[in-house]
Amino acid sequence: SSSSSSSSSSSESSESSSPAAATAAAAAAVAFKRGSRVVVKTNQGLKRGEVRFIGPVAFTEGELVGIALDEPGGKHNGTFRDKSYFSCSDKHGLFSRPSNVFLEEMVLVSPTSSPAAAAAAAAAAAAAAAAAAAATAPNNSNISSTTASGSLPPLPPLPPLPPLPPTPPDAQPDTHT
Repeated sequence: SSSSSSSSSSSESSESSSPAAATAAAAAAVAFKRGSRVVVKTNQGLKRGEVRFIGPVAFTEGELVGIALDEPGGKHNGTFRDKSYFSCSDKHGLFSRPSNVFLEEMVLVSPTSSPAAAAAAAAAAAAAAAAAAAATAPNNSNISSTTASGSLPPLPPLPPLPPLPPTPPDAQPDTHT
């Protein structure tokens, strides 16, 4: 017996329908496939998981990517509105637009990075994917995103950010009462 969510699809990740978003979506769709390790941009930040489904769904227009998250933080178990699209642990599944999904190896973010740095890295990955898609021939389904050995080595963590400068005296709150 699998549980299903009855939450609105508006709680799922969304995307604008601009030409740039469409280009990013096309680039992302080419870059990953079922089984790919990915990072997905959500309203709660970046989350890691595995692609389990790519295709049309009954509850919205266009293609969505079904992701089984590594940790709880999803909305369902792959069954949404009484239809099973893929299978994963409860609260580990979510759907996202392809433009919000990035190959894990393309996102160069340390687990201890700030959310702003993570969002900037995700945006840079989207721009790079869109540029790569624009520069390639339409039939690029045989392009692999891994090295000849089958995987890329792990990246070292990013150095910590420097401390913020002190607030100027004229911007300090008045504590003399």
